[in-house]
Amino acid sequence: MAPKTLPPIAKQNLILTYLHNSRTAHSIKELEKALPSVASINGMQVKDYLQALSDEGKIRVEKIGSGNWYWSFLSEEKKSRDNVLGMLKEELAKVEASLGELEEKLREASEKRGRMMRVGGISQCKAGVGRGGWSIEERIGGLQGW
Repeated sequence: MAPKTLPPIAKQNLILTYLHNSRTAHSIKELEKALPSVASINGMQVKDYLQALSDEGKIRVEKIGSGNWYWSFLSEEKKSRDNVLGMLKEELAKVEASLGELEEKLREASEKRGRMMRVGGISQCKAGVGRGGWSIEERIGGLQGW
């Protein structure tokens, strides 16, 4: 039978849920007592999990006096998500604008090429094929016309 341990990311989510639901700041001593039962972790691992969450920006840490205090509020998480969403919308608008410009340039280039093919290319092709081929001077002249 497989062991019933949770992966570290699930344990971090349990810790984060605990901090969100408590709606208060905690000292390291409080968390070392509470988190082993909440997230099924060893008391010695509490600091490692808190450091990992802090590095990811999911919890806030402040040194007040001689101790560190940890907290995470849902409103802060919502604000960070809204900021990311706003940045992504701005980037999407820039990409769509550049896409529109590129499509316009492509359309203009295609129309220009089509006009050149109709004007010079077809008549030169008929004349060249009718004589059995082109000389180098004729090829250069045809290319300069494009």
